[in-house]
Amino acid sequence: MKIDPNYPTLRESNIGGLELIKRGKVRDVYRFDEGRLFFVTTDRISTHDVVYKDCIPHKGFGLTQTTIYAFNNTEDIVENHFLKSPDPNAMVVLETEQYPVEVIVRGILTGSAWRAYQKDGEVCGIKLPKGMKKNQKLDKPIITPSTKAETGHDVNITGSRARELVGSVWDEIEKVAIELFERGDYLASKQGGMLADTKFEFGKRGKYDLILTDEALTHDSSRYLNIEDWKTSFEGETEPDWIDKQLVRNYSEDLGFTGDGEPPILPEQIITGAAIRVLEVYHLLSGEELELPEEPPTNRRIARNLRKVVVKS
Repeated sequence: MKIDPNYPTLRESNIGGLELIKRGKVRDVYRFDEGRLFFVTTDRISTHDVVYKDCIPHKGFGLTQTTIYAFNNTEDIVENHFLKSPDPNAMVVLETEQYPVEVIVRGILTGSAWRAYQKDGEVCGIKLPKGMKKNQKLDKPIITPSTKAETGHDVNITGSRARELVGSVWDEIEKVAIELFERGDYLASKQGGMLADTKFEFGKRGKYDLILTDEALTHDSSRYLNIEDWKTSFEGETEPDWIDKQLVRNYSEDLGFTGDGEPPILPEQIITGAAIRVLEVYHLLSGEELELPEEPPTNRRIARNLRKVVVKS
C-alpha cells in the first residue's frame, strides 16, 4: 500500500456537544451519554511514554479498526466494552471502572524485559533460565504487570503487587490475558506472523467483574514479527524487522532519546514506515487489507458521522 507522508492527519479532536473527559497519549475520550464514552483515536504517536510533535497518517484509523477486529474475535474469551463505531477513527464504548494495572503478556524476551533480565535474571519477580539471549522465545508466555501512569513513565510491578491492587480478580485476569495473547498469536500465525508481546487493560461494570477495555492487539500495544524473519535474525544475532512502532523507538534511541526532554522530529521515511506498519498489523491479524476512508480524518467528518448515529438512535 502506498503511503503519502503528507496525508492530512488528526492531531487533536474537538467534538462539539460532547464533554471532553481527557486526552490520552493517542485517544481523546468524551462523555457520550450516561454509561457510555466516545473514543476518538487520533494520529498522535508516542514512545517512552512521550507524545511526538509529528503525527502518523492513517494511524488512528488503523488502530481503531484493528481494535474492533480484535474485540470481535476475542469476545468468546472475555466481554469487551465496544458497542459501535460511528466513524472510522471512533468508537462508542461502555464506561467501566478501570483496574489500575496494565497487563503485559510476553512470549519473547525483548524490550524492557530483556533489559531487566540482563540485570538480575528476572522480570517483574519472575525468575527466568540462565543464559537466555535477546529476542529468545520463552517456553510459555509470562505476565509482567505495570501501574498505569497518566503522565510520566509506567512502573513495572510483580504479580503479587498487582493482586494487592486489584484483588482476587487478578487470578482471572492472568488466565484471560494468556488466552487473549494466544488468540492474537494464532491469528498472526495464519499470515506467517507471531505476537512477541502485548498489553491489555481491564475494567468492571455491573455484573461483569472483568471487561476488556481500551485497545487490543494493535500496533501501539503490541510487538509483532514475521516468523521467518525472527528465526533468521535470532540465529544471526541481529535485530529483526519489528511490525509495530519499534521503528520509531529505534530511531529516537539512536539519537539519544529515551523519554526525557523533547522527542526528535521524525523524518519522512520513519513516518511512512510507521504508517505502513499500523496497517500491516491489521492484515497480519485478519488476512485482509484495510480500505482507506475516502475523506481524511477531521473534526467535521467525525461530528457529521456522530450526528447520524445520534439521530438514528
